[in-house]
Amino acid sequence: MVSKLWRAFIDSSGFLELHFRMSQLKASSDDGDHDNTTMIVVLIQEKFYTFYWDHISNSADVKVKQLQSPLSSYEGVVNLVSSCDGLLCLTYPERDKIIVWNPWIQEHLEIPPSPLKSSDQISDPVGFALGYDHANSDYKLVNWHWFEDLADDSVSSSCCSGLCVYIFKRNSWSRTGNLPFKLYTSYYQPALCAPLDGKLHWLAREGSEVTNCIITFDLSSEKLGKLTYPTFYGNDEELSVLNGCLYINCWQRLGEGFVVQFWIMEKYGVDSTWINICSVETPYQKFCHLVPIRYSKKRKELMLQLNGSKLEVYDLDNKSASNFTISDAVRCVPCTGSLISLRRVSESWGTLVSIESML
Repeated sequence: MVSKLWRAFIDSSGFLELHFRMSQLKASSDDGDHDNTTMIVVLIQEKFYTFYWDHISNSADVKVKQLQSPLSSYEGVVNLVSSCDGLLCLTYPERDKIIVWNPWIQEHLEIPPSPLKSSDQISDPVGFALGYDHANSDYKLVNWHWFEDLADDSVSSSCCSGLCVYIFKRNSWSRTGNLPFKLYTSYYQPALCAPLDGKLHWLAREGSEVTNCIITFDLSSEKLGKLTYPTFYGNDEELSVLNGCLYINCWQRLGEGFVVQFWIMEKYGVDSTWINICSVETPYQKFCHLVPIRYSKKRKELMLQLNGSKLEVYDLDNKSASNFTISDAVRCVPCTGSLISLRRVSESWGTLVSIESML
């Protein structure tokens, strides 16, 4: 029988956050070959699967396990739209449901419908992003609609996004205004938002010259900001997070084919730390939309998703690719081990119990 004091400590927000941060450190450490703190979650034909991946030598023998997901008996469309701290945000558009799920402890929480609706504007697409508010020790879910106002031809009116924030501890949505930018969307991944360091990040266009920028939304202050853009020549495709770093991929024509470049910001917020980690060349006939999923433990290989379906492992030293046995992957995300109970978050975490007080 577990003592009430130990149970209170284990259930406290301080312990849960410490456990998660230790899982993050172990996953990002270069020590050892095996990482059992981060699983890869894959959405295939409306079903969820998971596997662990360490290095290229075992990619062909990876063991895939199906997850018992929320509404698993439901046969309609399900979207994996965002992930943060081992939590996954799912939407079921045909049933107008939003669910945040912790697959590690098989617990989920249904979120009330967002009040953000389109009126006289044409609204498309709808996006969701899950993030953590460090100042208030709370999770927040941000919903946005990008819309065009047909009655106004100005850049600001045709490039806006309504913005709503759901606060878990309050169990309520609040409207926070608009994003006065045109958000970049992709055919394969329409919800291009990257949660990192207590902020959300979007690729966007601004001004009459349609210049590139990275828009930030601070989840604590709920204020907008900007980050510098890496200097490269080409068309940007995607902004996301790769092993704890902000990354952008871009492509450009090269002779009879294309080259896709992957850039990461090694130190968050420091302009000079944008570096090109690798470039992948592809023939014109086989041009691919490439999305990095995760580094291997020793950072010698990179898992890539091709055209929103196929998975490959790219050897950074040999500049060669090998196929995974997994295909038809609509969405693929790394998921760090987490004991966070969404129900307890929504009910507000209790008082932190320190280890010292238990000794």
